Amino acid sequence: MAKKEQKKIERNKKDINKKKHTKTKGQEVMKSLDKENNVSAKKALTMLLIVIAIVAIVYLVAALVMGDISLKKDTPSATIQYENILAGSTFKQHDKEYIVVYYDFEGTDASRIETAITNYDSTDSAKALYRVDLSLKQNQVYTTDQTSNKNPTKATDLKIKGSTLIYIKDGKVNTYIEGVDKIEDYLK
Repeated sequence: MAKKEQKKIERNKKDINKKKHTKTKGQEVMKSLDKENNVSAKKALTMLLIVIAIVAIVYLVAALVMGDISLKKDTPSATIQYENILAGSTFKQHDKEYIVVYYDFEGTDASRIETAITNYDSTDSAKALYRVDLSLKQNQVYTTDQTSNKNPTKATDLKIKGSTLIYIKDGKVNTYIEGVDKIEDYLK
């Protein structure tokens, strides 16, 4: 009997071990579903990231095309002004008739001359007007403390003494005026 009982005990152990290693069909189905859910979740997350990336790329491209976003650094646009010239280019302007006013831009008479120029520019009959800053080093070679040359024919002939206005017509000096009061009167 002992052998029979021993065989029974061994069979029971084998059955217990088999039960441990074998899973029920329900457990296998659940494990399979878990794997599928994990795969589905990973696929869904991947798809979501791809959609977000596509939307972001489309937005950036559209913003670049529309000018909302710029890849360039904002640099101030360069503007060329033609009003202020150097004394050496007095006779090199392209206008047939023009006025050149010579004065120290930061001198005591600057505001009076600027006001006269502004008023003159606002008139309908205003001719091209150029300004020369006598305080600039490049222009000081054309200034003098002695007698001015009132009939220059080229830049090297210029001898400007203080605030001066020259009206040039067809490349020649037509009018030569010295002094702030006379410049203001001429520009009225």
